[in-house]
Amino acid sequence: VAAHGLITSPTPRAAGASMASICGQQIFNQQSSDPAGNIQGELQVVQSDFTSACNLWLCKGMQFADNTANVHSYTVGESVSIHFDLRAPHTGVANVSIVDTATNTIIGDTL
Repeated sequence: VAAHGLITSPTPRAAGASMASICGQQIFNQQSSDPAGNIQGELQVVQSDFTSACNLWLCKGMQFADNTANVHSYTVGESVSIHFDLRAPHTGVANVSIVDTATNTIIGDTL
């Protein structure tokens, strides 16, 4: 998400210890204090503990290992209500994509 907002339902990924070790303490602190913060802001605070394994453009660098309790399963054709909290006081757009996290590719069209 390249915006000032976040999905609030279904439960989204959150920052955790794995993110801190891969993306660095500063990015972890920033996302922990403001999960709606933008990726560009994170890129401006990259420190020496940031590793190449941190992909800020995929789930804002939040790691699956920190979020195993937040896995959701759906059946083909099932409708899923998604709630997105826009916090920025300016216009913009948001999209929702289903991503194959193994390849970092979008499955199907954006929603």
